[in-house]
Amino acid sequence: MQLRMNAKPYDSAQAPLDAEGTFQPVSFWQESVPMTAEEPLVGRAQCDVAVVGGGFTGLSTARALKAQHPELDVVLLERGVAGHGASGRNGGFAMPLFGWDLRTTVKQLGRERGKAVYDLMYAAVDELRDTIETKAIACDAEYTGYVLMATCAAREKYLQQELETAHELGYEHHWLSSDGLEEHIRSDAFRSGIYDPRPFIVNPAKLAQGLKALAMAEGVRVYEQTPLEQLEDGETVCMKTLQGELRAKRVVLGLNG
Repeated sequence: MQLRMNAKPYDSAQAPLDAEGTFQPVSFWQESVPMTAEEPLVGRAQCDVAVVGGGFTGLSTARALKAQHPELDVVLLERGVAGHGASGRNGGFAMPLFGWDLRTTVKQLGRERGKAVYDLMYAAVDELRDTIETKAIACDAEYTGYVLMATCAAREKYLQQELETAHELGYEHHWLSSDGLEEHIRSDAFRSGIYDPRPFIVNPAKLAQGLKALAMAEGVRVYEQTPLEQLEDGETVCMKTLQGELRAKRVVLGLNG
């Protein structure tokens, strides 16, 4: 099998680095932190596992591999700079969210599977908080929780049903009357709300840079300014980049963003 990267989507996008190698921010978050690129891969190299993509998926995968199997030689390839793509220009919300609320999830998947989905997402939120705190990542984390609010009776009825589902699944949501909402927002527009204490907010660009620094300190070899151009599958996977070639026993493609 041979895969060739389609570079057309990048033709109309601002390059992550200018001609002098200076990072060009494309989001508010990226303007708030110095983002410098590591050296590109030049020439031939080999490793046990190659991770392609320097966003949250790639960085977290590379770190997890080194933590569970320190003997592995793990290399991460990033087209521009870690956090330049979707991971460095999102809303900064660490919360369980995939398109369905709790009630719809249970209706579509059943109670057991619905709870399993939300448990997995909450575990990811909790693990991220633990990483930020134990590794002292400076990413402007604010442990605010999340408030879902109602402005009318119909919406309030929906919130009550959502709260019932949350309690049935064992989650810590609680009801906020109009007085209780004042702790979170001062506005007469809202009648009531549900408070979920576990979500929080971060500066995603700072988080990506912090995870990159951790990965490198933990032994992951990081090459930036290294777009993958072609991948040839086989007993050993061969990845051709702009200036070099990397061979690996296993490859993780973390490019979904």
